Amino acid sequence: MFFISLTAIMSALGLYVALRLIRPLPLSWWLRLALCILVLACANKVVLLRWLAPGGVLLKLPYAVLLITAWVHITVVLMFFAGLAADVLGLALRRTGMRLFTPVSRLAVVGLISALLAGIGIHNAVDVPRVEELRVPVRQLPADLDGFRIALLTDLHLGPLFGEVWMREVVRLVNQADPDLVVFGGDIVDDSPGMLTAAMAPFRQLRAPHGAYVVMGNHEYYAGLEAWKQAFPALGLRLLLNQHAVIAVQQARIVLAGLADRVTLRGYPGEKPDLDKALAGAPEQDGNTVRIVLEHQPAGAAENAARGMDVQLSGHTHGGLVLFLQPLVARFNSGFVSGQYDVQGMRLIVSNGTGLWSGMPLRLGVPGQILILKLAPAE
Repeated sequence: MFFISLTAIMSALGLYVALRLIRPLPLSWWLRLALCILVLACANKVVLLRWLAPGGVLLKLPYAVLLITAWVHITVVLMFFAGLAADVLGLALRRTGMRLFTPVSRLAVVGLISALLAGIGIHNAVDVPRVEELRVPVRQLPADLDGFRIALLTDLHLGPLFGEVWMREVVRLVNQADPDLVVFGGDIVDDSPGMLTAAMAPFRQLRAPHGAYVVMGNHEYYAGLEAWKQAFPALGLRLLLNQHAVIAVQQARIVLAGLADRVTLRGYPGEKPDLDKALAGAPEQDGNTVRIVLEHQPAGAAENAARGMDVQLSGHTHGGLVLFLQPLVARFNSGFVSGQYDVQGMRLIVSNGTGLWSGMPLRLGVPGQILILKLAPAE
């Protein structure tokens, strides 16, 4: 269903570019037709590569080839938005009698701007993100947890673009930040354990006094849920699949509950998110306990807040990828896209993600994040 929706969206974007920027050019009809077909093919790069290079072949392609195909694809996507803006501006100026663009100049301006922004966006996407410390106010925080630091990494999408060298640097930065606890918020991988052995090896170097925990994101379900259930613990990551862990910090306790991903609520096979099951047998809430829920998608925040959770840690949205797209992405995620939110007294943190899905490696105004969350009393 995802690839059907993606094909429909990308085909619509490509068709707009073809009709508004290619069709009006002063060229022969057959050359314009060929260019339109090329634009539609570039817009549907993700689906075409999946069809032409199945079964992990993308992991074997040269890194430069992956970047070039991503640049061409994203250039076409951005040409849709730039072309739309040019059309709106042209209509506004036409009322004053001015004609801003010819067909050739419009294509040249839109194409150059889009290609430049695509290059910048891809560079931002594949670069190792900086460590960012964030103060997280928590209601009735026990004194022993004041200043407790949690490293949150989400959406690494280890695979064709994000491999061993990139992951080793991420682990180095996390260890350098010296967190008390490390949590992974899902979408860690984009392929099977057998294809990502080298990329996953740096996980064994993670150092945190209270360990490292992981929940599944929708991409773990696509990449082979049962295999990753075995692979994550073998790497030193404790998997929380509708389960909880109790982390003792002097006289205080953190109840860390991890939920299955909400992709199963849309009919995908697998265990559905179940907070009741995750909290079964957990210590009762009292003045020495903080309850944190780790869930890949932020859409269920209101439900978790109603159950008395103090903090929710999520990712999934990639921060919207591009600054002006954040309102649109938020609409598909219950109004959440990036940063901190107060949800009925619960503190929700939505990370922009540490990596990105290789199908759309683009960041413009929305940097990747290695978050260090510092718990603090709410004022």
